Amino acid sequence: MSEDQSFSAAPAMAGYIWQARQALLFLLKAESEETVELESHDDVIVSSPTGKILTAIQGKHSFKSGALNCHSLELWKTLRVWVSLAARNRISETTPLILCSTHTVDKELRCLTIKSKPAADLDLLQKQLDAVAAKKQNKALLPAFQAWLGMTQRRRVSLLKQSTIIEARPRLAEVDAEFEPILKRMGVSPNAINYFSERLIGWFELILASRLKSGGCKVTAQELQAKLIELHQAQLPSVLISTKSMAAHPTLEAERQTDPVYLRQMDLLGAEEEDLANAVAMFHRAQAERDDWLQMRIDSRSALESYDNDLKNKWGIVRLEIMRTKPAGGESMTKAGWSIYGECMKYHGSYNGLAIPVHVANGSYHMLANGSDAPPLVGWHPDYVNRLVRPGCKE
Repeated sequence: MSEDQSFSAAPAMAGYIWQARQALLFLLKAESEETVELESHDDVIVSSPTGKILTAIQGKHSFKSGALNCHSLELWKTLRVWVSLAARNRISETTPLILCSTHTVDKELRCLTIKSKPAADLDLLQKQLDAVAAKKQNKALLPAFQAWLGMTQRRRVSLLKQSTIIEARPRLAEVDAEFEPILKRMGVSPNAINYFSERLIGWFELILASRLKSGGCKVTAQELQAKLIELHQAQLPSVLISTKSMAAHPTLEAERQTDPVYLRQMDLLGAEEEDLANAVAMFHRAQAERDDWLQMRIDSRSALESYDNDLKNKWGIVRLEIMRTKPAGGESMTKAGWSIYGECMKYHGSYNGLAIPVHVANGSYHMLANGSDAPPLVGWHPDYVNRLVRPGCKE
């Protein structure tokens, strides 16, 4: 292929890719029983299970700026397709006909961009199109002109009434951004939007490539829904199997005898016995669970160290954010400490890409708050470094 041939083929290829993106967007909005067809009767067709055309869509992509008017090649090629569908009774007089274009629309076609089309505007537009067709100035469009004038005047107006132009659609480079708001409405996390859209588009393009070999392509909304479920499941982290979530642990009174630092950390906040007893359970169950995990894989120790570092980083971010309020002392300091504690206890993180059970996440924080350092690297009360007194250390 010569350089000139390659260049001339690029717009056609871009137009096809853009058309496929439009088809996928329509499929995302389709009802569960509907089907989207490409290159069958129109560029894109939304049809019912019985094959009835529910919507016919033409897509016109261009890298160049421009405006559609009554003489536009894109408009007349679209009208020819729709006239043909009407002549073969493939569409009714109420079937929505949509022209998606990257171009804007001139004043004379403006009435086709709105839902409620004034009858007077449609009559005027029909006469303008009749005049263009009658002059036959563009020889390449003679079949389109003849098809248009071959309909009755009433049917020409009716065809315009059911037609809509969606103007200034994003070009190929920007069209993928159209998927973001749709996927968000479907409950896809903002952090997973790129993952979803890339894999969704890749899946759709593979289907088109394989099915278009037979001269037409159908993709059902149910197929799309199945793919979306698959992608959702791939994003849901598997939770590590827990064997210690209900394991036995010392009583609060027994734990008090050892005077652990993590309980003194809670005492600095004035924690109730229920909070303290919960901390004891979390601490010992997490310790037992983590000991089991160390036997699971060779890299478990480094994975747990990485997990603890993640928890410490989260604590540092939370503490910095809360301390920006500059708690003055007394009750304000305690309140700030509870805020730090509460935010950290809501954070679970992941271990080797797997979700951590709650008792392990919370217990790991208590283990960090217990610490081997003096003072520990993690603490709840804003002034925990100065207020903690470890056994054997001077006040």
